[in-house]
Amino acid sequence: LMEGGRPFDALKYYGVVAKAYEAAYPENDNQRSMIFIKLSRAFRCCQQAESAVHNAEHALYMLDHNESPHLDLICEALIELAEAKAVRKDQDAGLVFEDVMNVIDTYHSLGNTERTIRMMPRLGVRMGVGHEQKFFYITPFDSDRVYHLGDHAMDRAEEYYRSVSNQEGLVRVLERRTQLLNTKFFEINSTSSRMRTLRGYSGRHASKHAHSSTPRELLMYSPTVHQAYLDRAALNNAPVGKEDEVMPGANRRIMDD
Repeated sequence: LMEGGRPFDALKYYGVVAKAYEAAYPENDNQRSMIFIKLSRAFRCCQQAESAVHNAEHALYMLDHNESPHLDLICEALIELAEAKAVRKDQDAGLVFEDVMNVIDTYHSLGNTERTIRMMPRLGVRMGVGHEQKFFYITPFDSDRVYHLGDHAMDRAEEYYRSVSNQEGLVRVLERRTQLLNTKFFEINSTSSRMRTLRGYSGRHASKHAHSSTPRELLMYSPTVHQAYLDRAALNNAPVGKEDEVMPGANRRIMDD
């Protein structure tokens, strides 16, 4: 009904579903938060901005008091709150859009979703039957919903700042969106594991690719930044000059040659 342009009818059904969810799910559950986000969108489409803001804030309150909230629901609730504030002509609507990116930067790993997907072209055969496996492209908008919501939030923030002629906010949002896109596609395109396997072209399979590090992890924990340290306290011997680091047991005896 919402997609068909009938928000008043959708609002009625959403209200019924919200009552049913209240009985079916525990307090502050993710499903209940989701229906309040939908209610907020329906109220906004019915030009009832106050009710839309109230429902979006209530959804955020429920997510805040949930032990394991879904990150995409938090982003969606923030987007709906910003949209409702923009309809109500509040001054801080753009900042709420930017809060979506703050949440994503803090709590979301853009490389984790691509961990297996970016390895899939290597699982196909070389160029024989079924070679199209090597050329499938899975959009990050399909594989990572949080990224999709972040991109959408930056898009809407750009439109909002253009409408209120706020140049500083516009530049800030465009830079943030560029940074998000570059980070995501760096995670997709950069190779961070072996291109050539030890023997044969089908040596490694998906179980191995699932555990290979993302490019960002390799940069973050590379030995230049994160120095590897060998604790020799549990070893029996050490190279010349490092003998003091070894901790042999008390009264230990070694037979000579």
